[in-house]
This record gives sequence, C-alpha cells and structure tokens, in this order.
Amino acid sequence: MEEVKHLNREVTMRELEATLKWFKSDKSSSSDGWSVEFYLAFFEALGNDLLKVTKECKKSGHMHGAINTTFIALIPKSDNPSSYNDLSHLPL
Repeated sequence: MEEVKHLNREVTMRELEATLKWFKSDKSSSSDGWSVEFYLAFFEALGNDLLKVTKECKKSGHMHGAINTTFIALIPKSDNPSSYNDLSHLPL
C-alpha cells in the first residue's frame, strides 16, 4: 500500500531536477538532440514547463510520441554478424 502512495504522489520540482542530474549529462533524452546538460543549464527557465509536462504525462498515462522516441544502434560483435545475437544494441 505504501508503494501505491509513493507512485501516486505529486511530482515536485526538486524531484524533477534530481532525476535530470541522475542521467549522464552528455546524453540526449530524445530525438530533438538536446542533452540533459542543456536542460540542467536552463532549468530555471525550463523547469516549470518540464514539470507541467511531467505531471500531465503522469495524470493522463500517455506520453507524447516526441518524448517517447528512442533510436537504437546495432553494433556488430564480430566481423561477420549473421544473426541478431551477433549484435549489441545501444540506445542513442
């Protein structure tokens, strides 16, 4: 029951900023190419909007497609890969 309360509680600005700091700063969180470092550098200006989007996603249970986009790079583990198992996959 305590876990449900934790999941249902309101997201705070402090939690949002702490979550951004948890990610590697040079990684891009979406296809827009803006890195986490960018969001942290401009957090004072962007924080309220980011929090609003975060709360809306949590409330509606739906994440806009542009936010929920991932690119995957397949990297060969050998010189002649012949199956998916011969590839490593890394999110970009």
